[in-house]
Amino acid sequence: MAVVIRKRMLVGGAEVELRTYQPAGRLEKKDRKQADELDTALAVRVPQLADEVLRLVGDQDSLVRRWYVLGQRLREIVEDEKLVSTADVNSGLVWQAIWYYLPDSLKPRSGEAEQYSERQHGRKDHLTLCYEIAAFEWNDVQWIQRWDDWSQLAYRPGLVRDPRVLETLATTMRGLKSYPRGEAFKEIVKRLGEAFPTRRMRDSSLLPSEKIAQTVNEAVRQVVGEDGA
Repeated sequence: MAVVIRKRMLVGGAEVELRTYQPAGRLEKKDRKQADELDTALAVRVPQLADEVLRLVGDQDSLVRRWYVLGQRLREIVEDEKLVSTADVNSGLVWQAIWYYLPDSLKPRSGEAEQYSERQHGRKDHLTLCYEIAAFEWNDVQWIQRWDDWSQLAYRPGLVRDPRVLETLATTMRGLKSYPRGEAFKEIVKRLGEAFPTRRMRDSSLLPSEKIAQTVNEAVRQVVGEDGA
């Protein structure tokens, strides 16, 4: 399939809208038609997300909750197979299309590049992170206190593809006297990434649950100490 990508650019001092079909190259008429239908749907549905998220997220809720709920709403859109292909989700093209229509209240406050395509290099981009965390039940991820902590975990697929790893980490974290500071959490994730490596694609599903629990608990205790203070 294809996606309409809109970008605002300055040309001769004036702001103009550049509209292209992606992926680049020759597209069949039916692909362009479907891309236009998706663009029309996004123009209506995406601006409505601000009210939907506001209705479900209170002032006292964390950023993790806010972006989790956004991820749920995004899933409702991109999992419509009549409009969006899996390839366009995996390539990130659909996120570029959604970003154009996304209300500012649902964009993270940062000094990153304005064009969303420039956010999709290196680490995972914001909408992908929202989409991926929403694949879990809220009860399984609500223990995460900082959005960057989820980013650390999601950057290592070996830690999230086997649900037992995240489930055990959640149980261990809840048993600590205090939630680890940022640098400590990063160190925990680093150690877990070494134990459940992504690149070698070691299949942790072959390991017994007891081994998973032992590995996770050891990684956490080595960083925060036995008392978890």
